[in-house]
Amino acid sequence: MNAYLSTIFLPGAPAVAENPLPYFRDQTKNRTVKFEAATPPEYLDGLGRDLSFRVLPYKMQDNYGRGRDLCALKAAVLENDIMVAKFLPDFGGRLYSLYNKKDKRELLFCNPVLQLANIAIRNAWISGGIEWNIGRTGHTYHTCEPVFFQKCEDENGEMFLRMFEYDRCEGLCYSIEFRLPEKSEALYASVKITNTRDEAVPMYWWTNIAVRETSDMRVLAGTDEMLFFGPQGLAYGKMPNIHIAQNQDASFPSVFGHANEYFFQEQAEDYPWEAALYPMEDWFFAEYSTPELKYRKMFCWGTHQGGRVWRDFLSEPGKGDYVEIQAGLGRTQVHGLVMPGGATWGFTQAFTSVDADAKKLCSIEYGEAIKQAKNLFSRKIPEFAAEKQSQAQFICYGSGWGALEAKRRRLCGEKGLPLNFPEASIESEQLPWLNLLTTGSLPDNTASFMINIPGSGWLERLEKAAENGEREALVHLGIMRYENGLEKEAVEAWEKSLPHSLAYRNLSLVEAKNGNAQKAANLMEEATKLNKSEAYVAEYAELLIKTESYEKCWELLSSLAETAPDRMWINRAKCAWHTKRLGELELMLLRKYSSIREGETTLTDLWFSWAKETGQENQTSPPKHIDFRMS
Repeated sequence: MNAYLSTIFLPGAPAVAENPLPYFRDQTKNRTVKFEAATPPEYLDGLGRDLSFRVLPYKMQDNYGRGRDLCALKAAVLENDIMVAKFLPDFGGRLYSLYNKKDKRELLFCNPVLQLANIAIRNAWISGGIEWNIGRTGHTYHTCEPVFFQKCEDENGEMFLRMFEYDRCEGLCYSIEFRLPEKSEALYASVKITNTRDEAVPMYWWTNIAVRETSDMRVLAGTDEMLFFGPQGLAYGKMPNIHIAQNQDASFPSVFGHANEYFFQEQAEDYPWEAALYPMEDWFFAEYSTPELKYRKMFCWGTHQGGRVWRDFLSEPGKGDYVEIQAGLGRTQVHGLVMPGGATWGFTQAFTSVDADAKKLCSIEYGEAIKQAKNLFSRKIPEFAAEKQSQAQFICYGSGWGALEAKRRRLCGEKGLPLNFPEASIESEQLPWLNLLTTGSLPDNTASFMINIPGSGWLERLEKAAENGEREALVHLGIMRYENGLEKEAVEAWEKSLPHSLAYRNLSLVEAKNGNAQKAANLMEEATKLNKSEAYVAEYAELLIKTESYEKCWELLSSLAETAPDRMWINRAKCAWHTKRLGELELMLLRKYSSIREGETTLTDLWFSWAKETGQENQTSPPKHIDFRMS
């Protein structure tokens, strides 16, 4: 039994640049989710609750490339005599690999490259392995962020790893203890989530497990009751003949032509489970948990070209085939939960492989298959020995925000956090706010953001600093107010802070939201006079296109750097079309783009326009590298 820090070498482009501008929340708290009339009412509770977009105080991570340089990635490793588990601390603690040395078998889909893509709530995401998603739908805020890892020891002398972080949006502390007991062929992950606030907060948890996809694989779980998304919205059905599978057995992911997903409902089991069967290899991957984690899911990209493009885009051509089996606290990922103030929730998951006649399990009726499969492996969670005190060693640091919150609580005489966030983790992003906390002043050029969790006092500190005439405090006070839905008060603070590039930008955003595109463009022009960074220029270009100022936008974007964000190059392509620079447009359609959203058609729309104009619409199809259509 051993736990240590190592290195994984992968080709890829791991650097992701944060967008320096704040992206404000959707003020509509809940999202309307359509559902079929026949869906039983008990399956509708919580549907759409707290699903609106929200990212502050985090920033978007929307600038990255498709390079393939060899990268050295930190890996936290847990190993016993049979299994090796490798985690990526700099990517939210994602489990990259789970390998059985005895059987010489990789249990997960291990992506051979590190490729970022526009999938998650903050944009950047990578595929493969197991990710731990908390807080809000859209994967997690920490998908491409460092998290803390400690090497720990229990009273029996066995080593284990603890991963943890602080969620700034809701004031949550969460940790996962990973254990590989001696002789165990299962990895155990014990999750603990604490709401550190007095009031209730939205809650979301899904463990996403990427397993290798084969054309004959089958996915089973301990129930036939399903929720899925049909043509009219959320629908209820029973496996294996749910209608999105068009009269085929939906437990075989290969029957889906397009990207699809379905959610297994409660299981009459002490340990709910899900399995991915490989009939030509005589084994299956199995995941199970304590009963708190009630629900399971299957996601596949489908056999359509769009799904094929996405799998290749996220990996290497022909090497990116995977299916996700998932486990969550809510019925689906559009069912919101509420966690009471001061509550602590916990559960344990296990991940293993099972030798079996998988060919037989794939040849029999679904109900009989789940009966036979569940009897082939023991679903027990062992009792783990208590941690030996004072033995935990940090092997990786996460962010300094937990340490800043811990310090704020100490200075204010409040109850501390349940996890140990070392003060040494405080870095440049936290320092301006530490200064506000200790001196009452927010330094100029503060590049990070803060939201006002009730009782934290950050709003009051900014208000006091703003009363003293601090321009930076006025800008950030406006950000906090606007995030809270106080538009009039936010505008007042930003107007008082002028001239300030971020204040001009935020005022521009307000005008654009209110339908005043030309006024928004004028304000953004003022912002770019003070700040010529790519993020400002990119937003100015968007507004010039919105006001149909295509020639002016072309001039603005005429000398883009090769490394400029994709959105700037796409807007340049739009301008090329509208100004009939067809040769320039053709060249831009040959570029490789990294941050296209799933299902986005902007580039293919431009290609069809270009092909029609140049008489080629019936002679060829859009290049695969720009075709991200999913239907």
